[in-house]
Amino acid sequence: SGNGSRLPLPVLLQLLLLLAAIGSGPLAHAQQPSATVTIVGQNGNCTCNNTTQTLQCMYQGVTALPASLSICSSLTYLDLSGNNLTFVPPGLLQGLSSLTFFAASSSSITSLPESLFNGLTMLSQVQIVSNLLTLLPPGLLR
Repeated sequence: SGNGSRLPLPVLLQLLLLLAAIGSGPLAHAQQPSATVTIVGQNGNCTCNNTTQTLQCMYQGVTALPASLSICSSLTYLDLSGNNLTFVPPGLLQGLSSLTFFAASSSSITSLPESLFNGLTMLSQVQIVSNLLTLLPPGLLR
């Protein structure tokens, strides 16, 4: 009487154990994307989050960059070449401790902030050729 819709207790326990095992598997602990940051360009947008490792945002007609890309904490490769940039925010690369490559060539950058590369101990390659730079700040590559 009224027991037709209930699972027997041993079956219910097995089902709960199976669900618990699935919930603690490798997928449950994978790093999940959180917030994103978008670089807006006239020819297209580039988006990254905390799982993005490579961001190639070249020739997109970008004229302004966000104050920071720190949300993109897994970035190892960032290429902003061929855009219409004149200014790079001082905190753009702050918090990108895994960054090994940065490029912003063939743009219209007139100056770079001295603190741009601060804390980027993994950075091994910087490409900033073909810009309007006349002087690099003394502490830029410390």
